[in-house]
Amino acid sequence: MKNRIGATIDAQVKAKFASAGNVKIVSKYYSLSFHAKKLFRFSLNSVGGAELIQYDPISNYGIKKAAETYYGTAVIPSYSFDKAKTIVSFGADFLGTWISPIEFAGQYAKDS
Repeated sequence: MKNRIGATIDAQVKAKFASAGNVKIVSKYYSLSFHAKKLFRFSLNSVGGAELIQYDPISNYGIKKAAETYYGTAVIPSYSFDKAKTIVSFGADFLGTWISPIEFAGQYAKDS
């Protein structure tokens, strides 16, 4: 009985995806693990090939681009707040949301 219900649901989902045409499913980039992405793409292909689009809601593109422009490599730089004498931040909440807040808060607390 269970397999028949599962097969019926699979058939209905395939039919809906097929009739919808060009299906896109949007997900946050970091919310799916590597294996979950692989399984998700396999599932999408099995129901008609919907496309998985992932985005980064907190993008570090600007930081990478600045590093590439000035240092020749598009990387997120590493910071050592525990070695700083003075920290001035303009819109970068390094203790709350910016790049690696847990690491930065630990460094900041070391010398406080």
